[in-house]
Amino acid sequence: LMVALRINWPSFLPIRAEFIGSAPTDLVLGITDDEIYAATFGASEVAVLDLTNSTKALKYTLLTPSNPYRIAYSVTGYLAYAEQDGYGTVYVLDLATGAIRSVSSEPLFQPALVFDSTGQYLYAGESQGPAARLYRMSLTDHGLPEIVSTAVTFSYPARSVLFSAPYVYFAGSQIDAQTLVPTGTFGEEIVAVTSDGVLALSSRRLYHTELGANGFSEIGQL
Repeated sequence: LMVALRINWPSFLPIRAEFIGSAPTDLVLGITDDEIYAATFGASEVAVLDLTNSTKALKYTLLTPSNPYRIAYSVTGYLAYAEQDGYGTVYVLDLATGAIRSVSSEPLFQPALVFDSTGQYLYAGESQGPAARLYRMSLTDHGLPEIVSTAVTFSYPARSVLFSAPYVYFAGSQIDAQTLVPTGTFGEEIVAVTSDGVLALSSRRLYHTELGANGFSEIGQL
């Protein structure tokens, strides 16, 4: 079961719990930060939560053709999702109508997803395989044609991909968002990048994102 738990900020004590779906696997914020989209892997739907409503979090559910596992939000009003098992299709849904806008032209292996800041390009990073790649696809009415993929492959990366212009962070590497050429490696997965793109965070260390003569400089350990 999936429950939305509202917590009091100063005290960190729970205020109220609400059932909103089944088996959550991923969450993304909307463009105005007042909505959360939740992939409910236990059902064929995405739950939309209203952060401004203190009495009822669940706003509505968006039906999907299959079980969503990873999702990505576009500022143009679309939601992409990927399935869980093996090679699967990437779908893009119109949030206003719930209709399928486009689908990937080929199956990808357990990808993580993220849109760029314009909502035009969708990045999909394969995971959990010996020869995973990062793909960049253009959002069109006729599908998600592959624009470019990394020439190099990555061995069993985590299911995580981040966009922070002009780079994508995937498989412990900083990659040029236009050419998909790696510019450098951190040696470990990056889980967050500051809003100004200056700092990158792994599960253990904080780095500068500007590549120096000796690689990315470590600021400190967590």
